[in-house]
Amino acid sequence: MSFQTFWLIEPALDAKQLQALLGLVPYVWLALRCDWYQKARSQPPPAPVMSPRWLGGYQLLALLGRGASSDVYRAVGQDGTWALKLLKSTDPDLGLRLEREILLWKGLEHPGLVRLVDWGRDGGRYYLVMELVEGVSLRSELERRRAFSLEEAAGTLVRLIDTLQHTHRLGIIHRDLKPDNLLVTASGELKIADFGLARGFDDPSVTRTGETVGTPGYMAPEQITGAASLQPDPAVDRYALGVIAYELFTGVRPHEGNAAEIMLKHLSETPVAPGELRPALPPEISDGILALLDKEAPRRPTLGEFRRLLEPLVAAGSGAGCV
Repeated sequence: MSFQTFWLIEPALDAKQLQALLGLVPYVWLALRCDWYQKARSQPPPAPVMSPRWLGGYQLLALLGRGASSDVYRAVGQDGTWALKLLKSTDPDLGLRLEREILLWKGLEHPGLVRLVDWGRDGGRYYLVMELVEGVSLRSELERRRAFSLEEAAGTLVRLIDTLQHTHRLGIIHRDLKPDNLLVTASGELKIADFGLARGFDDPSVTRTGETVGTPGYMAPEQITGAASLQPDPAVDRYALGVIAYELFTGVRPHEGNAAEIMLKHLSETPVAPGELRPALPPEISDGILALLDKEAPRRPTLGEFRRLLEPLVAAGSGAGCV
């Protein structure tokens, strides 16, 4: 059903169809609000050109990336060269959220995670100092190659699953998994970055009740409706894993469109089976990806169950990674 359908109710609709359409009205409003928010975030005011300078005990050498909420620089300090993430907001309340992120991040030592080494505040703006990963984002790799080989995709997903199993065992949910937050090193290893939306299983604080968080293309239905903020559940990471798996194997996401259209599709549409787009994909993996994308969180397979489906491909590719 297209997004425009919601603005035209034809007389031919029966009572059941009309009731179903009216039931989606709150989600249409939520999607429109999120679409506006995403557009606003994607167009931050231009930052002034900055010459290399010192921030805390670090000298900023080069701009590595610019986002809606932060800029990332290559920085050098007494102990080496790092990636320094300078947040744009000067909101005093940011300190609480940042301290929470740091507490979560520092407890997540793992080879598959970007390491946090320091943080501070300068001129009212907070910054994080992280391990500098020499490589590219998984998003860049997807844009360059569209789809991975079956063996490479499986190897990449197994690496991601192993890291997620570690964070979930510690009670931490990422909540914003996407190729942009996955970094591929020069040796083909995968590292998860950006725990800005991470949350503990039992943490009722910081996120407002009913608040929508995440990136529309990778959000679970319960994130879109806000239900996930009431009871944090690692199933949202498994849903995002399903989207990433779909994209790695087929070269496209399960749902496309603007933010509003994508969110409505996540709520109401079943995507085309990835095996139809890539016939060489083993049927059990295609079915497993669709199971991860189930609208009902309890029906999604565990990380271990999906990992076992990938193992034959990994063995065939001798553990092929991202490159």
